[in-house]
Formats: sequence, structure tokens, C-alpha cells
Amino acid sequence: MITFQDRDASEIFGSHHAALLRRCIHLAWEDWSTSPYGAQMQTKSFRAQFMSNQIIYWAKQETEGLSDVRVDTVHGNLGLVIQNRVFVRPKYARMNFRSSNYPTKSAIAFHDQSVDLFGGIARLEVIYTLNALGTAIQDICLTQRHQNKIMWLLPLLGDTELTQSNLVPMSGQERSGTAADRIIKTNKKSHGTAQQDQPKRGGDAV
Repeated sequence: MITFQDRDASEIFGSHHAALLRRCIHLAWEDWSTSPYGAQMQTKSFRAQFMSNQIIYWAKQETEGLSDVRVDTVHGNLGLVIQNRVFVRPKYARMNFRSSNYPTKSAIAFHDQSVDLFGGIARLEVIYTLNALGTAIQDICLTQRHQNKIMWLLPLLGDTELTQSNLVPMSGQERSGTAADRIIKTNKKSHGTAQQDQPKRGGDAV
């Protein structure tokens, strides 16, 4: 099984790569917000397709001239290849942080980490969620999923330095809240007493 460990995630995305992914999603959302299509939208899938297109567009602009990251199509999947170690696919996700995919063979295989599709390159998703009204981005997270289970969650929305303590393992039943609510904070002091938040849990996708 090709899994991405916490030290690997914090090493790669703790630098400019996290900011790059975050910037591409924000630019794509700005394109959507200023376009005439929002008022004409009939299905949410149209917005997701628009966002996917614009995220890739801006990723191509932002990665031009970079040697360690590129936009590429691998086995029919369009996304970013970073340091030839990880493939990141941008996706819209529900509030449970799971992306929604039509269950084709390739879509199912993408989330089956027991299958090596990309020659040893790990497969991740950078997902964004929207607020209840669909008027603003609520979360941007990096995730690795195995079948219907999110293995871990790395919030990217804030400017906080990414470390292993930011990466949240996910299991069990899903619970509400933003990605920031789920960050594992060690040695947190409150009223002079050391506390440690427990990671909230995310559930299976539909």
C-alpha cells in the first residue's frame, strides 16, 4: 500500500507547495465569484467543473518555471506532480471532507491505495469545501483516502506553519466542524493547565 506518512506530508507541504495549492484554489474561486455563471448555475456539478478547470489553469500559471512541481495527466487524472513523489488532484468535497466521484473503474482505483497506479507515486487530493450557502470557501485540505476512508487530513487554509502536529488521522464516525477544529494541538495550555485536543473523526464516503 502506497501511503504518505505525516513526516513526508509536513516535509513537502510545509514549504511553498501548500501556499501554491491554496493560492490556486483562491484564484479559481475569485474567477467563479466574478463570473456571470453563478447566477445562472443549475447544478452544483457545473460549479465543481468550473472550479476544477480554473484550479488547473492557475496551477499551470503558478508552476511555470518551477523544477519540482508540474501539472500533468497521469492515467487520465489531471493534477500536480510534486517532486516526482506525489500526485495531487484538486476536488470539491462535502462537509465530511470526502470528494464526490462518479464510480467509474478509474475513480475507484484512484482511491485504492493497495494498487500502484503511478509507479510508486503517492496519490493525494487537495479538497475545498464551501459554507452552507455556497458563497465562500470554508476549508482547504490535503487528504489521502483509501477506498471510502480518509486516512489523514492536513488543513491548508491558514497561514500556520505546517508540521506533523497539524496532520489529523481520521477514522470512525464523521463529525461536524471545520478542518481547523480537527488539528491536533499538543501541549496546549489553558488556565495554566496543559491540555491536548483529541482529533475529531471523519466517516465513510457515499
